[in-house]
Amino acid sequence: MGCLLKLVRIPAGLVLGFVVTAIMTFLGLGALMTLAGPGFCYEGSSWVASRDFCITAIFVGLVASFTGGFVAMRIGGTGAIVILCLFTALLGTAGALGLTKPADEARFADRPETRPEEIGIVAAAGWSETPNWCEWVNVGIGVVGAALGASVARGPTHARSNPRSKSGAE
Repeated sequence: MGCLLKLVRIPAGLVLGFVVTAIMTFLGLGALMTLAGPGFCYEGSSWVASRDFCITAIFVGLVASFTGGFVAMRIGGTGAIVILCLFTALLGTAGALGLTKPADEARFADRPETRPEEIGIVAAAGWSETPNWCEWVNVGIGVVGAALGASVARGPTHARSNPRSKSGAE
């Protein structure tokens, strides 16, 4: 029964950890965009995220990935957190390398050349572009945050109650 339970817990931990990370990121960046406004979030009238926004978003990403890693570890254990970190690294690297460019080009097909002054958060977020340096930082933040969250979820390691002597004779 233990093996079967593990087969359910690992995927459940992985999926829930990923979903929690996505929700926390969406809520955090949505709040940041709403509170700070477009002047803070974008470079001029372009669709490119500003340096200040990217730096602030790093902290949002760290909190989101930490929370997702915590959830994944509590539900799915080490297997879930290892897969979550690998999945985060692979998806983030694919985006940073530009492997998602065809999807981006299709998404930007009906986007205005310059960003209008008044635009909704969802439309603005869907048409935004992230500088490449920020995409690479986000890969690291996602993996490190998830690992830190898992470390906290695991708790302190306990010393062995009956350590072996070095000489082997007792």
